[in-house]
Amino acid sequence: MKRLILAGATTLAAAVSGQVLADDDTGASYVSPMVQWWDIDKDREAKSNVGGEVALGHNFSPDWALELEVAAGSFSAKNSSNKLTLGNVTIDALRKFLPDSTVHPYVLIGGGGYSDHLTGLTTTGSFGAEAGVGLLTDLGPKMGSTRWQLRTEVKYQHEFSDRTATNSDVGDWIFGLGVQYSFGIPIPPPVVSHRSAS
Repeated sequence: MKRLILAGATTLAAAVSGQVLADDDTGASYVSPMVQWWDIDKDREAKSNVGGEVALGHNFSPDWALELEVAAGSFSAKNSSNKLTLGNVTIDALRKFLPDSTVHPYVLIGGGGYSDHLTGLTTTGSFGAEAGVGLLTDLGPKMGSTRWQLRTEVKYQHEFSDRTATNSDVGDWIFGLGVQYSFGIPIPPPVVSHRSAS
């Protein structure tokens, strides 16, 4: 009887350990393309429009990730035929929550370089910062070394410069929707079943 209890406890411990590892994406990398809606600062004198972003990231723990983001968008001027082209390259830190859940909220903060180009003018560069919140929703079971997730996000970007196309500090709200493909996720060891001879 003692052997049977011990075998059951060992099997349960192995199963729990396997689940923890399945939820732990430490060491995994990911790529995340997103379609975005840029709500442009009114001082830019440009119309809000669709843009895009690609993020490349790495999970350093179940709760923390670091990613490089490249984003761009083209926007029509409100009172002319000019075009405003915006782009940025930023590095963000992500703090993730509820690693054992199907839906994983996160917050992000970071910054980098920004570029503004208005038709007929030279491209101006500046530095800025951004902060936001988002959700990662698992698509399919957590099995193997890869994973697909739906990514939804909203963030605020602020350019700290008097060299933007508007010659003043500006800030934009950005709403994103895309997918995230993770690879290199640790694979849990197989659960070993112990059978009692009694």
